[in-house]
Amino acid sequence: MGILARQATLNTLLAYVGITLGFVNVVLLYPKVLEADQFGLTRLLLSIAIMTAQVAQLGAENTVIRYFPYFRSPERAHRGLLGMLLLFGTAMALLAMLVLGLMHSVLSDVFADRNALYGTHGLLVLPLVLAEVFFILLRSYSRSLRRTVQPTFIREFVLRVLQTLLIAVQAWKPMPFATFMVFYTVIFLVCTLALMVDLARSGHFRIGWKHRWMPRRLRLSMGTYTFYTFWGSVAGIVLGNMDQFMIGALLGKEALSQVAHYAVAFYFGSVIAAPGRALLQAAAPLLADAWKQNDWSTIAMLYRRSALVQPAPRVSCSFSSGQQSTTSSPCCLPTTQTPQK
Repeated sequence: MGILARQATLNTLLAYVGITLGFVNVVLLYPKVLEADQFGLTRLLLSIAIMTAQVAQLGAENTVIRYFPYFRSPERAHRGLLGMLLLFGTAMALLAMLVLGLMHSVLSDVFADRNALYGTHGLLVLPLVLAEVFFILLRSYSRSLRRTVQPTFIREFVLRVLQTLLIAVQAWKPMPFATFMVFYTVIFLVCTLALMVDLARSGHFRIGWKHRWMPRRLRLSMGTYTFYTFWGSVAGIVLGNMDQFMIGALLGKEALSQVAHYAVAFYFGSVIAAPGRALLQAAAPLLADAWKQNDWSTIAMLYRRSALVQPAPRVSCSFSSGQQSTTSSPCCLPTTQTPQK
């Protein structure tokens, strides 16, 4: 339990540091430096990107964490799992970007505001989707390796610091809003690249294509598990982002301004969920290993000890097991959530 306590503590501290920086950005800086509709556009694009990326990755984030113990083999680059994951992510991200690109004119009409900001800058959602899909998949791979602190550090600290620097530069020496939005988008791409670099420096960014392995029985098990967890994950993400999407679509010419006002109020709720997310990030890989080994005592201990400091986590269950299991056992893992915006 030492690794769980240590990583959960570090993740919680980073989460609260990120919340503090986010408070400075969302509540103090963005509303002062940007126009309300400009700030609302940044929130709207991010909400669309998060929802699209969650649909595009088809629940692979949970599936990688759950089934990684069956692929674990450092000498064989974990049986080519990263290579298969990157190929899948590339295909799904490009498909999602294509759909959003074709729907741009429709979405421009839906989110039409008095300054037509979405119509002008809406295509920036495409690189945001690309960055988000790859960050989600690489984060799940990193967590499976029990490297949960690094993705949290990048998402909660590095991302927020870069946003603070960007808005500070905008306040000190204003740049055209189009240029600001380009830099805003680049920040997310930089964070995804930073996670890739972290995995490479630790020796874990190994494609291992020649070692790829996924027998039929395992594919069927993973498909069944993905089917059930996908809908649970999408429901949670949609509920967390649909509100800003609906405000942007339904309130007419002042919609983006109202999104900005709503985003400030919504941000305060993220403080409550931070410890639970931090604990979940560290516990999920340990639960996956315990299920593979049918180690019921460890599973019971994880749930008992985590319940002492947090409410029992929401779980997604599927009664299918991987090929290397000796018996068929239920597979229950907490459904991972995307960090708050």
